[in-house]
Amino acid sequence: MKNVFLIAGTLLFHTIIFCQKTEKKTLYFQTDQSDITSTSQKTLESFKKEVNGKKIKKITLIGHTDFVGSDIYNLKLSQKRVTNVKNFLLDFGYSDQLITTQFEGENQPVADNFSEMGKQKNRRVEILVEYYEDQTSQLVNTQKISINHLLEFEQKFRSFHINPLRDTVLFVDDKGSQLYISKNSFQDVKGNDVNNWVDIEYREYRNAAEMAYSKIPMTYRENDEDFLFNSSGMFEIRGTLNNQSISMKPNSKMVMDYALARKNQNTNFYQLNDKTQSWSKIQDIDKIYLNPTFGKNQIIQKGKGHKKRHKGKRTFWQKIVDFVFQRNFPKNDDGFIPDNAVNLQDNKTDNTLLLDGYAGADAGHTYPDIVKGLNCSSFGVYNCDQIYRLGSPLQIQATYKDENGKVIGDGSVLSMIDLNYNGAFSFNPSYFVCNGKGKNVLVLFTNSGDLYLLEKEKFNEMNITKDGNYTFAMTKMNDKIKNSDDLASYLGISTKN
Repeated sequence: MKNVFLIAGTLLFHTIIFCQKTEKKTLYFQTDQSDITSTSQKTLESFKKEVNGKKIKKITLIGHTDFVGSDIYNLKLSQKRVTNVKNFLLDFGYSDQLITTQFEGENQPVADNFSEMGKQKNRRVEILVEYYEDQTSQLVNTQKISINHLLEFEQKFRSFHINPLRDTVLFVDDKGSQLYISKNSFQDVKGNDVNNWVDIEYREYRNAAEMAYSKIPMTYRENDEDFLFNSSGMFEIRGTLNNQSISMKPNSKMVMDYALARKNQNTNFYQLNDKTQSWSKIQDIDKIYLNPTFGKNQIIQKGKGHKKRHKGKRTFWQKIVDFVFQRNFPKNDDGFIPDNAVNLQDNKTDNTLLLDGYAGADAGHTYPDIVKGLNCSSFGVYNCDQIYRLGSPLQIQATYKDENGKVIGDGSVLSMIDLNYNGAFSFNPSYFVCNGKGKNVLVLFTNSGDLYLLEKEKFNEMNITKDGNYTFAMTKMNDKIKNSDDLASYLGISTKN
């Protein structure tokens, strides 16, 4: 294990201009450092002002290190440096689609690695900013085609327009999931109460194909040990007021009753930190849904046409359900209630369509399993997950070639899918970790909008048993795989849940 030198210092900075089309900036780091200092933040803010108003085609971030430490260690260190720089650019408002990242470790020195001055020049992140030369329609159209093709692999948000001054329940999917929002729960960026109507956006990732282009990390660290996620379902909630982000007030929360995608043992509830891209466990939910009979810890959402009548005093939530299901909602093509918010009101009726443990339910009917009472204290990404250790872990430095043997040099995202589990693991294409004995599929998305794939049989034929550098012969799949549903179908991934 190499020694870690925590040396405080600022990043050195210089600029080179290439023919007024590409601008290169370099940030230099101290030994074994990846954090960006306050001085460097000011440098990046100056960079933002310099490029403001210019038509940027692409920003490429390339991370480097000196040769102190192992190859793998330095590759990860260069990744950390790039990630920190990228986060600052995202905070500035640059689109994630605009930014490409590369991690080179110690492989591309620009000076000797024997003097301190030489090593200092090698510890760097290069920022390459490519501009449109003339903003011609040809360039713009090419960019649109690439982006539009990749957007087909992104899960679409469902939008809800709600009054924040009233308690609200949202039917967020067609599986029975419901999101409960208490009144007066939101604040704006200045901490002021939000009193005007807001937009709530919701989307789900229920299988590996839907996760493939999400760029959401599927690893979890606990007690200094790394685990991978086998997802029972993942969802994302966002809120805006006039296109500006809002947040939950302190001590406020939303509550989700969530229809699971899979019934995995030892499942818990996790939240992703948007800044650090790390997960935290926030609830234990195992055994909530494992009981095959109706019980107090389980809500079974109604199937179409099933009704149950109850008389007597109604509880608060029973009144909500009465109100919701007795309204005549306009429906979209698939028969699901569209993206409308339903405000909670007191309704004086005796009917309910929610089977929440009452006797007399149709024993022959299959209802989706709903996990009740998942606490969402902020907007963001949440995951119902089983964690597992990576068996036979391999650390791979990768090169990719197309059917003609040409190197694929513009990879944007590598998605590693182990078909034994419900998850897709996103990596910078130059480096990834996998289970050597897994049913591994590699899906490579490029900046030019192409999709390449290596099937599990081809991966297994390579018989990779140790860490190292490998070249993967990929197949271009643009004609066969145009969206996440196509990818799921091609890989035999079930989309029924």
